[in-house]
Amino acid sequence: MLRALIHRDPASHHRTPENNPLKQKKQNGQERKAKHRELEQQLAERQEELARLGVEEQSLVRVKAEQEALLARLTESGGGGAF
Repeated sequence: MLRALIHRDPASHHRTPENNPLKQKKQNGQERKAKHRELEQQLAERQEELARLGVEEQSLVRVKAEQEALLARLTESGGGGAF
């Protein structure tokens, strides 16, 4: 038994990455940074989509106003003929 204690493998008590708090902290920090970059990318994409949809909405509002004005003119003038 004493011989087993004396001849223990010195590497057996070294910390592995799984149980090394410093490596875990570094890995967690890297994971947080990667997640942060991913979320920033998603935010940028959504902001671009929001801007695009805003432009599209403005265009549709303008077309609607033009169509309503045309309809009003046609209605006032009696329709101008058959469609």
